[in-house]
Amino acid sequence: MMAEVAASANDVTFVFANQGEDAPRIRTYLSQEGLLMPNVLMDGLGELGLHYKAPGLPATLFVGTDGRLVDIHLGEISREAMLHTIQDLRER
Repeated sequence: MMAEVAASANDVTFVFANQGEDAPRIRTYLSQEGLLMPNVLMDGLGELGLHYKAPGLPATLFVGTDGRLVDIHLGEISREAMLHTIQDLRER
């Protein structure tokens, strides 16, 4: 779902961070699922979550163009919730 939203949102940059698996495992998963996802980040040390003080996983971080955290969603996120938050950010 996130890959579909990312592909359709030309004015938004998505970064997909993986905390745990190594590059071969990530590539295998993406290939098996038929996912073409740009901006996949390996974050084995959890630095992204630490930087933005994400209190758990999974977390969807919404970061402004200035690099500051604007919103965070903990747990699985629905398409509707993601699109709603993206629209809110566009209107700021």
